[in-house]
Amino acid sequence: MAKEAASTTAATAKCPPGVIASSCVAADPTLAPGANPAAPKTVTITPRAAENVVTEYPFNGGLLFGVMVSRLHEFDTTGLFAHQDNTDVILTNLGTQPVLVAATSHVSSDLHNDTPLRHAVPSLQSIIIRAGAVITTADASANGVISLIQVRNTRNVESDVFSRDTQWAKYAFPAGTPALPLWISNQLHLNHKIQVNPWQLTGLPAPAGSKVLPYELYVNLWWLPAGSDAGIHAAHGSNLFEVHTQLIGCGRMQKFTDIDKARAAIAGKRPVLPEGGVASPFDTGKAFPELYEEFRLAPGNTHLPMPIVTEYDAWKGVSDIAKNASMDDPCFFYPPHQYYADTDSVWIAFEFHRSADQH
Repeated sequence: MAKEAASTTAATAKCPPGVIASSCVAADPTLAPGANPAAPKTVTITPRAAENVVTEYPFNGGLLFGVMVSRLHEFDTTGLFAHQDNTDVILTNLGTQPVLVAATSHVSSDLHNDTPLRHAVPSLQSIIIRAGAVITTADASANGVISLIQVRNTRNVESDVFSRDTQWAKYAFPAGTPALPLWISNQLHLNHKIQVNPWQLTGLPAPAGSKVLPYELYVNLWWLPAGSDAGIHAAHGSNLFEVHTQLIGCGRMQKFTDIDKARAAIAGKRPVLPEGGVASPFDTGKAFPELYEEFRLAPGNTHLPMPIVTEYDAWKGVSDIAKNASMDDPCFFYPPHQYYADTDSVWIAFEFHRSADQH
């Protein structure tokens, strides 16, 4: 396996992500095209063309340690994760095909016998494995990408989360909206093309004329305190596809029918939980007006894809992020949604952005 060096770019946030307005100052051109300007910094890494290339996250520290493995073929987790008190590792499959997880290297190498100790993890899903498990794909194509994260400090308290070795920035919400206690970490831009059909990636039937297109991954952590949310929104700051994996605490990804009614219903009514939290990690008594679906997330859980995909600008009149949508750059059309933290929560966002290099 090979570790990659990083080039770092940083800029002061001038236009909060998600704000679509002609008065917005243009994004800093030195940042990668999909970079979130709210992040303390964005680190761009270009993996080499080798098998099992390990890229460390720019938010690693005493709280957690994680890597992305690109051009996955056969990766033994023992070397990176075995010598820790907590040997649990959260695996998220970010490739287009299932990956196989074998309990040990011996199980992985024994291809002559069928065994339930080797099983598949579908695309965009996650599980918790133990250090020593071996992850494989049928071949070492550029599309085999996984995330591996080990939470190294399991105490879910702010003093540990906001430790000196992990940089955070408070998310700047647009004027006129509540200043919610949402924090973002440094961001990784993996400058590595993953060839995907956007419809198939999101679990939808691929229409006639759809094609495989190059996307790149952007990854960062988010933090919210118990009883708070990230704000109901539909459009993002750019035309992206995202999934989230829970790392610490318990939370929910929620979907709503009407964004204006849902926002009005919670205006000024966000709860503040008493010190010590609640008896159950999920507050089943809390009402969420206009809610029609939610994914409840414990550590190691990833929600299902949320958007539909269109070859036209489904955001017309709402946002200009997909004004040039076509079969060559489809639109990801989201329902109103938000993350809600039942407990203090850290989760990781994986964003797929259309590659600036169209080939």
